[in-house]
Amino acid sequence: MTKLTTRDSNGHDVRIGDSIRVLSLDMDAFDFLQENERNDIESMIDEVFEVEDTYKSGTAKITKSLNRGRGRSETHTITLLPMQFQLVQSTLAGV
Repeated sequence: MTKLTTRDSNGHDVRIGDSIRVLSLDMDAFDFLQENERNDIESMIDEVFEVEDTYKSGTAKITKSLNRGRGRSETHTITLLPMQFQLVQSTLAGV
């Protein structure tokens, strides 16, 4: 099985397991969500996440988990276009 890679906003190869920083999001795409959920998504901008998957379309999947207290948690999973993220650290040695 071939592992797919994508490229970030600077043209660097990005693989599953790499760390990326979210640069921007089109918040209009999340208008259907409740305000608190939109705020959670917007808080992902400028944060660093591990790439969970990459797709032929060039997108990368990430997830943010939030502790809501009293044993409750919430997660948001989104896919990003290459222009929306930047490689922070590669899983490849020396990169």
